[in-house]
Amino acid sequence: MTNDEYIRKYGISKENYFKENFNEVNSLTAKCLRNISESWVYEEYPELEIGRTYHVSHIGVYKSSTRIILQEFGDKEYNYVCFELYENGELMNDWKITRDRRFWAPYLRERFEKGDK
Repeated sequence: MTNDEYIRKYGISKENYFKENFNEVNSLTAKCLRNISESWVYEEYPELEIGRTYHVSHIGVYKSSTRIILQEFGDKEYNYVCFELYENGELMNDWKITRDRRFWAPYLRERFEKGDK
C-alpha cells in the first residue's frame, strides 16, 4: 500500500503504522502450511506456496492474533496461523511466540509496561 492508502485506512502514515504494530526481525522464517486463514477473519493468500519457507521481515503479536510480513511480498500482512515459525532454524511453538516480548506489537508492549493490561 502507498502512504496515502495507509492514512485512509488507519489514519496514520505507513511509517507510524509499522512503528506502532510491528517489530523488524531478521532471524525468523515461516514455512507455509496453508494459504487460507479461517480464524477470526477469512483471508486468502494465493501467492503463497504451501511447503515453501519465507523470510519474515516484521512480526506483531497482538492481544488476539499474530501478524507477520514476509520479505518476499513487501508490506503485505499475513495471519500467522498459516505458518510454522522458526527462529534460527528452531521451531517456535505458539506459547514461545506469544510470550516473547520481543515479538509483541510495540503498542502492546508499551501498554503492558505502563500497567494497562
